[in-house]
Amino acid sequence: MSTGFVYMIQMNGCSLVQRFCGIDGVVRPRYYRCGDEICEGDTVVVPTPMKHTLAIGRAVEIRYCPKDQIPKEMAQAQEILGLAKETE
Repeated sequence: MSTGFVYMIQMNGCSLVQRFCGIDGVVRPRYYRCGDEICEGDTVVVPTPMKHTLAIGRAVEIRYCPKDQIPKEMAQAQEILGLAKETE
């Protein structure tokens, strides 16, 4: 778990940094684009590689990448659909 601070660089109101969230997977985390509302430990709903299928996973890592230096495995990342609602 990171304890450092991340400063987002902005130019003309647009962020130059993309935020990614690693979601717990079978072998390794799968990365999705996410906003500031997602934190490590959150349970989220994400699309899967199979069409019309959603999954629920836990955010295990947050990474920040400059938009011009996004790693190849993250370049095609989909958006997290939202926080999963807990049932009582």
